[in-house]
Amino acid sequence: MQLIHAVLPMPQLVFANHGPALVSTNYWETPLADAGLFFLTWHRGVARLLVPQVHESALADTATGREVLMTTGVFHDRKDYLEIMWEDDSDAPFSLLLAPQQVHRQPSGADAAGATTTCDVYVVGFRGTPLLAGEWPARLRKGTSLPNLTPWVR
Repeated sequence: MQLIHAVLPMPQLVFANHGPALVSTNYWETPLADAGLFFLTWHRGVARLLVPQVHESALADTATGREVLMTTGVFHDRKDYLEIMWEDDSDAPFSLLLAPQQVHRQPSGADAAGATTTCDVYVVGFRGTPLLAGEWPARLRKGTSLPNLTPWVR
């Protein structure tokens, strides 16, 4: 699990969308990306994970995932953290733990616990445009404490 605590001031992030797809953002030009911090934005019920260039090679570890489990919970007495785990039925699935500052908004409404959605992963493409690097079915759940690398209870 990668853990990077976001302590940077929150920059003004801009997103342009075409339906749920991300077509433009300034994320890769911000101190967040420069510091190697992932960022998650929601649009039309789709979770979109933005990957800083320094961590693009980590995407190889997501290839075996059949779905993404997204768990909100408490980490070291801090609430509203988000764990993103690529479930691959192994004892050590690839996962990320995002601080509240790394999430555009917390899941709510249609994105509430128990809901199913999609997790799209974007890297920086040609001339800074977002490039879709992967797409997984995703499920949302609430946890008590994080990390919570347990599989989905079927």
